[in-house]
Amino acid sequence: MFGPQFAALRFSAKTIARRTVWSAVGGIFLLTAFLFFGVALWIYFEGIYGALNTALGFGGVLLVLAIIAFAWARYPPRVIPKDSAHAMQNPMNSPALSTAALVNAVILGISAGRAARRRG
Repeated sequence: MFGPQFAALRFSAKTIARRTVWSAVGGIFLLTAFLFFGVALWIYFEGIYGALNTALGFGGVLLVLAIIAFAWARYPPRVIPKDSAHAMQNPMNSPALSTAALVNAVILGISAGRAARRRG
């Protein structure tokens, strides 16, 4: 009865978990990039050339990786599991439909009963 809702909830939980993991990965890369830029700034002020180019290069690469990870986290997965997709697409499993049908049947029964009393 609640199959589509549970499937949608499972899919939503998996999507949130995926976003959380990739955001954490992006945050780690961003933190590492800031650390490398700090080291690079320290090296720059301590010595004009040398390890500076390497630290800036590492910082730039990690910054690009962090941006890619944050962008990757924003997109939902391309493939929905078959059981979730099947359960979410079947509108007859919805409890809202069965509730609406039940209320409609009660209203039609009351109307039919009133019409029968008027004739008799």
